[in-house]
Amino acid sequence: MTRFVKFGYVAEGRVALLIDNGEVNQSLLKKYDIEYKQLLSMLRKQSVFSLQEVKHAVLEIDGSLSVLRKPEYEPPSAQDLGLETPSDNFAITVIDKGELLKMSMKGKEMDTDKVRIEMQKQGYDNIKDIAYAEYGEDGTLYIIPRKRKKNRTIIRNMT
Repeated sequence: MTRFVKFGYVAEGRVALLIDNGEVNQSLLKKYDIEYKQLLSMLRKQSVFSLQEVKHAVLEIDGSLSVLRKPEYEPPSAQDLGLETPSDNFAITVIDKGELLKMSMKGKEMDTDKVRIEMQKQGYDNIKDIAYAEYGEDGTLYIIPRKRKKNRTIIRNMT
């Protein structure tokens, strides 16, 4: 019999990090009533056929699974071909619509003071000026500012 992710999870409105750096978070599997066979089925839908291949797996709000494979299990990349590329970057949403998310992702702690310091370094004193921001594993904070409404000048034809 197939089980489904508890409905309460969807109502929480947060993603959950089920696999972090190859380690399965068994307490989150238990909390959301996910059996290994269900997790493996979700992974296969992402063309992943072994837990050993997974670096990170995120249970999304809608119950789907997003997966980042370990580099050795990825198809040949630009780096394999001798091209210089940046490393994979697993990011956590930390600001959404001008609000700091203290618990954006279960299973991954976030240092809110570090986020505030980094946003100030980038010239943002007010969190309300930020539409979206994500914090990467490499320590960078990527910010998308809110668009300010421009004062429109009305030009009338005076004839």
